[in-house]
Order: sequence, then C-alpha cells, then structure tokens
Amino acid sequence: MLAVLLGVRRVSIDRRLLLDKDEMILPTGFLQMGTARIAYASIRRVWRHHVPATVVLRVATEMRTFEIAAVLLPDNASYRALEEFLNLKAQENASNKGTASSHLT
Repeated sequence: MLAVLLGVRRVSIDRRLLLDKDEMILPTGFLQMGTARIAYASIRRVWRHHVPATVVLRVATEMRTFEIAAVLLPDNASYRALEEFLNLKAQENASNKGTASSHLT
C-alpha cells in the first residue's frame, strides 16, 4: 500500500525546489505535498545533516527550520551550489543585522 501511495505521489505531485529572486519555494510536509515560501532575508543559518543514504540541507529562519533533501536536486554540483548560495544569504543577513543594530545605538 505504501509503495502505491509513493508511486502516485511521484507521478501526480510536482516536487520541485524553486529559486526565485527574493525567496525560494520548497516542498514540505507529509510526502512533501505542501509548499513553503522562504524569503532569503529570513535565513539565519544553513548546515548539512547526514541521514542514512543521503544528505539533507537544513535552513533555519527566524520562525522555523526547513530541510532540503538532496534528491530534490539533479546532482551533487547543484547541491553544493545551492548550499553555497544559501550560506551566502545567511552571511549577508547576519552582516545586515549587525549593521542595523549599530545604527540604533
């Protein structure tokens, strides 16, 4: 029964990571049937989490932590490029937060 459900999901549900100008849209939830919009400006931390047989990229925002499974990307080069891009956004956000704090004092 589970195999049938997974097969139907794979055929009928579009599970893609979409990188837009100011945000990304990520499949989430049970069987990745929902989506979440994650503004790049809200990213605080990015790190790898190793699970059996794969690697998951975790992205922490102010409100929640999201997981991007490596299987959502076509190859390892794409995974590394995404990781580098999101880490850059997290660093920019940390830098901007420090700049904003210094202007308040």
